[in-house]
Formats: sequence, C-alpha cells, structure tokens
Amino acid sequence: MDSDKIIEQYLADKNNDVAQTTQSDLKVENVKTLGRVTSDSIMLGGIVCFVICWAAIFLMLSKRVRLARKAIAVNIKTLEQIPCKNCNFYSNDPHLKCAVNPSSVMTEKAVNCSDYCAKENKLF
Repeated sequence: MDSDKIIEQYLADKNNDVAQTTQSDLKVENVKTLGRVTSDSIMLGGIVCFVICWAAIFLMLSKRVRLARKAIAVNIKTLEQIPCKNCNFYSNDPHLKCAVNPSSVMTEKAVNCSDYCAKENKLF
C-alpha cells in the first residue's frame, strides 16, 4: 500500500512538473509572439507614415497656394490703378517705357504720378 501511494505521489508530481513546464512554455511563447515585429506590421506602419507625410505636405502646399492667390489678387488690383498705359509719355519700348519718370513706370509709385498726362483719343 505504501508503494502504491508512493507511485501515485510520484506520478502526480511528474504530471504537475509537466503541466508547469507546459504553462511556462506557453507563457514564453505568448510573450514572444506579442513582442514580435512582423513584416505585416512594418508594412502597415510604413503605409500609415506615408499617408501622414503626404497629408502634411498637402496641407502646407494648400496654405501656400491660398496665400499666393491673395497676393496675386492684391497685385492685380494695384496694377489696375496704375495709369501709365493711358499716359501720353508712356511707350511700349522695352528700353524706355516712360520718358519723364523711367524709374517709377508701372510701379505703385506711378499711381500718384504728378507728370501724368492723359492720352487724347484719336479716331485715326
């Protein structure tokens, strides 16, 4: 009887040891799979970074385009106020556009030009 109890105790201890090693092995394997970096996760991270970078570039460029459009609109309004093309002293010669004020012709300084003389409309 004592030998049966000893054998049962021995088998129970062996089963416990096997169960403990199996559980510890499973825990180690679970930890390894949780911490493992796979090619899928690297690819997903790369795609996310790619999309974020392009979104940031798009936002910066769209803001610059809006600012450039505002600047162009202001420049067009300013150019419409410049009276040089209707002045008698203005010519389309690229070397000397204005005989009186060549340094300020077609600039913002020309808006209030004191030498402005309107061209007379000729029929011929």
